[in-house]
Amino acid sequence: DSASFQPTHAYSLTNTLDKDNLGSSAIKISVSPDKALLACATINGLVKLFRVKTMEEIASFEVAAVSLAWSASGKVLKAGCADGNIIAFDLDEGRKKWSTRCQGSMVRCMASSKDDGLLFAGCDD
Repeated sequence: DSASFQPTHAYSLTNTLDKDNLGSSAIKISVSPDKALLACATINGLVKLFRVKTMEEIASFEVAAVSLAWSASGKVLKAGCADGNIIAFDLDEGRKKWSTRCQGSMVRCMASSKDDGLLFAGCDD
């Protein structure tokens, strides 16, 4: 009586990212809440933003991110860094909105509350 995995949806790969459109290898990817944008952190210290439908690059930020988290609205992208910093980017304005430092070092994971009032971060001690 062993349980088996039964997928409930059929998925297909529609677009891919590789070194041609990234410039280096990806270490983290994340899709916006509305599924319109894809954020990709690369090993060469960039976070690149793409439109999901066309894979057109629309923005790039110099930040050595190892984790990514979206605001509920999809208008702010937070990047958790290897040095313990968390940087939030305002995507409408294309600039840094705020930054803070985690109590530990590398920011391995993050999650925002649905109202964006809280940000949780998992950091190395």
